[in-house]
Amino acid sequence: MSRSKIKIFYAVNARIPTEKAHGIQIMKTCESLSDLGADITLIIPRRFNDIKISPYDYYGVKNNFKIKKLPVLDIFFLDSSLFFFIKTFSFAVSCFLYLLFKRNYIIYARGEIILSLAKLPVRNIFWEAHIKTDKFSVYKKAIKKTRGLIVVNQYFKNELVRDYGLPEEKVLWAPDGVDINIFDIKISKKEARKILNLPADKKIILSSTSFLPWKGADIFLKSARLLPGDCLILLFKTGEKEYVNNFITEKEKKSIKNILILEKQPYEKIPLYLKSADALILNGTNRSDISRYYTSPLKMFEYMASQRPILSADTPSFREVLNEGNAVFYEPDNADDFAAKINFIFNNYQICEKKSMIAFNNSLKFTWQKRAETIMKFINQKNLPIK
Repeated sequence: MSRSKIKIFYAVNARIPTEKAHGIQIMKTCESLSDLGADITLIIPRRFNDIKISPYDYYGVKNNFKIKKLPVLDIFFLDSSLFFFIKTFSFAVSCFLYLLFKRNYIIYARGEIILSLAKLPVRNIFWEAHIKTDKFSVYKKAIKKTRGLIVVNQYFKNELVRDYGLPEEKVLWAPDGVDINIFDIKISKKEARKILNLPADKKIILSSTSFLPWKGADIFLKSARLLPGDCLILLFKTGEKEYVNNFITEKEKKSIKNILILEKQPYEKIPLYLKSADALILNGTNRSDISRYYTSPLKMFEYMASQRPILSADTPSFREVLNEGNAVFYEPDNADDFAAKINFIFNNYQICEKKSMIAFNNSLKFTWQKRAETIMKFINQKNLPIK
C-alpha cells in the first residue's frame, strides 16, 4: 500500500463536538493528516451531546476525513467513576469489534483507549499520550506493543526515556499547534473592541483559561486590586461549572470590579477577542505538576499568532516554547510579581510589541500542518510493512 494513502484509524474516547480544547486538537490533527494524503477515520463514542452542529462545521475544518461513531453505554445523567468506567469499557469493546476484522491499517490512539486497542492483533499502533498517569505501570504492556509514542511535551518525553527506559527514538515530541489563517486576522485593537462592544478606554488583559484548579486562574483574584486603575481583566466562563461558579463567588465576595467574565464564546470569535486585548495572559501554577511540567495549551500558540504581548507564568512547560525574546514572565502564584509584570508591559509597550512579533514569527513553526508533517514522518519511519 502506498505510504501517501496510508489508512489510519484515530481512536479517542471523547465527546465530539466538545466545548473543550482537546476537540480542536483532535479535529485539526485529523484534517491536517488527511491533507497530507492519509486516509483518516476518526473513531469516537456515540454519546449524548447538546451540541447539534456537525463536527466539521463546529470546528471549521474540511470534510476530508471520515468520522465513525460507535455505540457506547452512555449513562449521561449519572456521574461517578463507576459509570465513567462503564462508558469507557463499552467504547473499548465497540472499538475492538469494529477493528477486529479490518486489514491494512494503523491505529492512532489518544488517551486511555490504548489499553484496549493494544490487545488487537495489529502490529502498527501509535499512542498520543498527554498527561502522565499515577499508574503508569498499567500501560507498560501497551507501550511495548506500540510502534511509537507521540507526546506534546518535551519534559514528558525525557521522563519516558529516563524513568521508563524507552528508546529516545520511540518517542516523538510534537507540541500542539495553531491555524495561522484563523488567528492572524487583519483588524486593529480599536476595531475589534467596537465590534465586541468592549471599552475603548481600558487596558484589557485577557486570558482564555478555564477555571480548573491546576490552571492557576486564582492569580487574577489575588492580583486584581494591585493592577492599575484603568486595567480590566477579561475572562470567559470555560471549564466545569463548579469551578466557574466558585471563581465568581470569590470575586463577588471580595467585591472585585475590574474582572469581567463573559459567557463562553464560539471558537470562531476567539481570534477577535485576542486582537482586542492589550496583553494576553498564559496563567499557570507551581502547585500542580500538570501545569508545571506536562501541559502544552492551545492558547499559547493562539496567543503567539495573535501578535499581542504575552505575559506567561514562568513554568518549564511554557518555557519549552516561550522565552525572554517572545514573552514576559511572572513568578507563578505570586500576585505582586504578576502585577509588577503587567506594569512593566504597559510601561514598555513598544518593547513588548517587538516581543509579540517575534512570537508570531515563532508560531509559524507550530502550525497544525507542520505538526502533521512531523507525525507522518514519524509514522512512516516506524511503520512496519502492511501485509
